[in-house]
Amino acid sequence: MQDDMTRQIVSFEILGFEQQSTIQILTSQASKFNVSLSCSRDNDYEIVAIGSGVDLELFFQELQSLFGERLLHGDLAHFLIHKLTQKSLTICVSESCTGGVLSSLLTSVQGASNAYKGGIVAYSIESKKQILGVQDFVFKDFGVYSEECVKAMAKGAMDIFGADIAIATSGLASEDTSGHNFLNLPIGYVFTCVLCKSMLPVVISQNYLSKDALDSYTPSFNLERLYGFKNYQNPQDFSDFREKDSNIRESNHLKPNLQNPIQQNSSSTLISSRIFIQQEASLFALRLVLNTISNL
Repeated sequence: MQDDMTRQIVSFEILGFEQQSTIQILTSQASKFNVSLSCSRDNDYEIVAIGSGVDLELFFQELQSLFGERLLHGDLAHFLIHKLTQKSLTICVSESCTGGVLSSLLTSVQGASNAYKGGIVAYSIESKKQILGVQDFVFKDFGVYSEECVKAMAKGAMDIFGADIAIATSGLASEDTSGHNFLNLPIGYVFTCVLCKSMLPVVISQNYLSKDALDSYTPSFNLERLYGFKNYQNPQDFSDFREKDSNIRESNHLKPNLQNPIQQNSSSTLISSRIFIQQEASLFALRLVLNTISNL
């Protein structure tokens, strides 16, 4: 009987598939290699695979043949920089509501300068106009929180940096009482655009504080960076991780109030909600880029 201490725990995801779909598709393949699969508690996409080193290697070889570049291992930003470098592609960022979090994730990767050309945090309407060249009619006809705005922001960043790919984000990380939110979008609603030179822009909008989003919420504050658990060598490490994860779930400093994160007016609640939205929107943007370049 195989010694449990030799078993490893590795996380991965298949771009374009949420956890339950991935589990359903891969269960039979995993059983052939004596690998067990479970849903990660970090987010709605990541899968945890447990097996011996040899079995996991064979299992991931099969996944690579099935899914190719849609198979993602490890840290999202590191994986994206690696893929961009591999494809000789460059990327730039124009951020509004994410406030530099997206650029920070990318520049935290060693060797990011091989692919990352630069970023702009255009938080105000004035900076979007003056720096990114977004025209007045975009704000008047569609609003600062709109598909048209992020498309214009992405094009402005691409023109400035000359990158192959541009990401833009705009949305409500907190309440906007200025009158610019004339569409009355809720707090947590973010537009994300990925623009590639050879493709039409891809724009996705979603509310990160919607009931559905919060019902399925598990912390995705890069816990592997906080605690060093990513490629687990010992099941006990995973138990420790889950315990720490559980503690974080009880921390009001790192999660939004799951009942109604905005109606409480305390500064700590508003700050934690803002951080949550910025982090989730930034991670989603990375996934959107990876999904887009997998088709190039």
